[in-house]
Amino acid sequence: MDAEPLPLQPIHLPDPVSWWPLAPGWWLLLGLVCVSGLVAVGWLIYRKRRRVNRLLELELMRVEAAYAKSGSDHQLARDVLVLIRRGCLALLPSQDVAGLTDAALLDFLDQTINETRFNSLLGRQLLQAAYDPKTVISGQDILELMRFWCRRMRKPKPVKQGQADG
Repeated sequence: MDAEPLPLQPIHLPDPVSWWPLAPGWWLLLGLVCVSGLVAVGWLIYRKRRRVNRLLELELMRVEAAYAKSGSDHQLARDVLVLIRRGCLALLPSQDVAGLTDAALLDFLDQTINETRFNSLLGRQLLQAAYDPKTVISGQDILELMRFWCRRMRKPKPVKQGQADG
């Protein structure tokens, strides 16, 4: 036998499998991951917002218990104003909230619930009763207003420059 080389051609390998275009199963998985991420971020934002409200509700229960023992509407008004200040400071930076008094505070509180409940007779009486023991005020009305505020309080939307004047 002769040792002549055989007339064979080199082996042609197929092209490697590409990642693109993706198979339908991968598209489905990618969509599920995106939706899951959005749901998780939304849940975390909701949970953070509700945390301040839950803490305020717990503190309000402590104030209610103190009111049930003492029965003093004026002490309740003072405790509620302290709780309002603490809630507002938890919501916004102190330089935005700490200096608010009287009508500005009542306006801000109404903005946090998107209703006009504090800028009413009860809101003005609440501010006055904390410092003037002669003011007549209903403790149950204050507690009802505070329960509503603790549940509905949200960070107010910033006022645009054009809207601030009018």
